[in-house]
Amino acid sequence: MAAPQSASPMTYLVDGKQYIVMATSGGNYSGEYVAFTLPGR
Repeated sequence: MAAPQSASPMTYLVDGKQYIVMATSGGNYSGEYVAFTLPGR
């Protein structure tokens, strides 16, 4: 990731697929959300 994690991970379920989302920010980095998921079956 481009910057340290700045909040607790969040999970979302959309159309049967689960996502883990983390907020990142710090220093000169303005911040963003990074989402991870496993590939489909």
